[in-house]
Amino acid sequence: MPFNNQVFVRDANTRFHYLFNSNMNDEMGSYNLTATGSPTYTTLRNCMNGVTINGSSQYGILTSAGLFSSDTGGTIEAIIHPSTSGTNDTIIASCDTGSDNRFFQVYLRANGAGLWHVGMQVQNAGAYYNPAGTSNSILRGYKHYVVAQSNGTAWSFYVNGIAQTVTMFDGTNIGDWFADVGNRDNLTAGVFLYNGATKLFYNTGETYEIHYTSTVLTAQQIKENWYRFVNNGYEQGALA
Repeated sequence: MPFNNQVFVRDANTRFHYLFNSNMNDEMGSYNLTATGSPTYTTLRNCMNGVTINGSSQYGILTSAGLFSSDTGGTIEAIIHPSTSGTNDTIIASCDTGSDNRFFQVYLRANGAGLWHVGMQVQNAGAYYNPAGTSNSILRGYKHYVVAQSNGTAWSFYVNGIAQTVTMFDGTNIGDWFADVGNRDNLTAGVFLYNGATKLFYNTGETYEIHYTSTVLTAQQIKENWYRFVNNGYEQGALA
């Protein structure tokens, strides 16, 4: 059963789990992020915690080379609450600060005023890939449960437990994951940091939980996490 605001169930392959209980520490104890710019932490009435990032100077970072370099697939899931229309908001990323063409990012891809799709940007000094789940659009002002995953050969996405059609805005759906992107030397939440510490795609809203496991969760497991999300008191985010 979840603890306090925990929605996601850890398994033997969980790599990190952020609950944002007044800090950006990893509940597993291995991948603590250092908070930059003094983000604001929120505790809701039912003991659910979150972090608010201002979209311009706040984020969390761990500097470490080659994180998860053996992981060819897995599942990244998050509870997010976007607030500013028209922005591309980073959920989690891992990049090479020494180049502009090696990065791995899960983010909210703006697709219109106040609307987003959950997507990714991935490049390893060659072809650039930009997949997103486009069946449903995420609306501002609501909390949503989003999932990005790869089985090693293809990406897939879920929003509020609903499988999304994958649209490739660039490249083909090959499912590259951490193991496929070399020279990465950071892990960031709330910003995309690469190419000489260039910072892009600041998150402009609230994040309540981020979990990564190298297990490729089944559709049923994702649906169960959605039910847990609702049962923990989060309002059901509207979709378009």
